[in-house]
Amino acid sequence: QLINDEFNSLVFTLDLSKLLVSKTTKTVIEGGDTTTVSESDDWYEAIFTAWGDKPFSEELRDIVSSMGLEYWYGTPGDFLFALRSGFFYEDPSYGNRKFLTFGAGIRYDIYGFDFSYITTSVFKDGENHPLSDTLRFTVLIGWGSIPESTRGFPRGI
Repeated sequence: QLINDEFNSLVFTLDLSKLLVSKTTKTVIEGGDTTTVSESDDWYEAIFTAWGDKPFSEELRDIVSSMGLEYWYGTPGDFLFALRSGFFYEDPSYGNRKFLTFGAGIRYDIYGFDFSYITTSVFKDGENHPLSDTLRFTVLIGWGSIPESTRGFPRGI
């Protein structure tokens, strides 16, 4: 939390994620037929083997990163307003997704509304990306919840 007082809060978040899947492929030749067979480790083994099935520099490229900034303003338990922005990055050899997000939200009593916009047009060849100019809307109703808050953050919704 960068700022946290009675009416304002500003939070920076960073997320690093990696698929923990270890998969190998083999080419099997039987007679005149050639087939490719994929084998993967069980989930409990893949947690560890997914970090060593490729050179370490390639393993680092598999890490997807995203970061965001969220600002809340308002009277806790009454009315809250949020502004958000974020950045998502995936290595070109792993999927090449890069986009910026912008959003806003409001909370009043048990009701909430969120809006976000995704753009890829600021990046090279981003105009042709399927996520470019995506709009997202969310309507929230906290059935049976009691709006609580702790220093500017809405809770219970």
